[in-house]
Amino acid sequence: MLGPDLVRARRRGEALELQKFPAKDKARALSIAEDLLALINSAEGASYDEVLEALGAVDRDSREEKLWSGLKKLLLDDAEFGAPAAIEPIGFRRALFARASAVRRTLEAGARIDRPALLAELAREHQIDPALAEDALFSDLKGAARMTRLPRIGAAELVERYELAQLQGVLLRAVSLVVDVRCSSAEGYRQLFHKLKFRQLLYRLSELPDGRFRLEIDGPFSVLEATTKYGLQLALLVPALYACDEVELAARVRWGKERKALSFSATLKKRDSRTLAATELRQELEGLVAAVAKRGSGFSVGPAESLLALPGVGLIVPDLVFRSPHRPPVYLELLGYWSRPAVWQRIEWAEADRERRVLFVVSSRLRVSEEMLDENQSSALYVFKGSLNPRAILERIEALATR
Repeated sequence: MLGPDLVRARRRGEALELQKFPAKDKARALSIAEDLLALINSAEGASYDEVLEALGAVDRDSREEKLWSGLKKLLLDDAEFGAPAAIEPIGFRRALFARASAVRRTLEAGARIDRPALLAELAREHQIDPALAEDALFSDLKGAARMTRLPRIGAAELVERYELAQLQGVLLRAVSLVVDVRCSSAEGYRQLFHKLKFRQLLYRLSELPDGRFRLEIDGPFSVLEATTKYGLQLALLVPALYACDEVELAARVRWGKERKALSFSATLKKRDSRTLAATELRQELEGLVAAVAKRGSGFSVGPAESLLALPGVGLIVPDLVFRSPHRPPVYLELLGYWSRPAVWQRIEWAEADRERRVLFVVSSRLRVSEEMLDENQSSALYVFKGSLNPRAILERIEALATR
């Protein structure tokens, strides 16, 4: 992932454009990537600061500084840094300082502590190699951490990842995003929509007359203005978009130090010929599926494969479907960064439509209270604090299935 400061973009009036990446620039990027890889692959076991110093030796001119910085950042992200020994460095330091203080009180005036001997003694007590003790002592500091795994990425893949990261860096500053997408199969759509849900993004989904789907996604600066967490989830959706056949993207972004409102557009070409990965469920939903299976409730539960068209709401992508013999299916949608009006809109639909059954699950952080609903409506809403309660959810599923 690259931050906006490493994105090669320029303003043209009220629009933001990514700089073109012609063949000659790609060839130069590939050359720099190969040089970076050669240096980092010879630095296994070096500290983070030592690796940075080595990568700084790559030949480049001033116009290539941002390109070099971006490739270097992605390469370092693909490596792993950590302590050379399995030890918690803060506790190890505390133990060393306490031991040194105790030893100092026993020394005669002018005598000095034998630091290497003291450190080796403490290392043996903590069952680590004394030769690694010095490095382990401050390994929680970024610059002192040792490279424990070399990058697994090649030069060509690094350059491709750099191109993708340019778009991600722009979307970190998005206010809103509209994506028109076409996939070659229904499975491709389902996988994309589930990835959208997995990222907990606030969206509206509709089908266009030409068969494409339109995703209208609110960005981080309109939902969580003071944080970057939502923007990161939005940027992480980009690889899934590149797995689709056709994508047209239009965004409003706030760019630069002054956060100037600009428009941005891009047409994405399919990069990944592989099918999208299997449906991902958020961790809390995986736990719910496992808990339901253990309870023997009479319901089978698994990832939902259908889109539901809700009048006045649009298309929704349920996360789970609960099935039991001789009863209609009940769907569950876990809402992420949703606004309270969007939640109430769904509950109003649930009251009006008595055929399809959907349980909407929402965090109490949205300040949506079940107490504000009457008895009939409340079966379609479950507000949770902290973690999901399988028993409470099954009670609502049962109520909806027999409604």
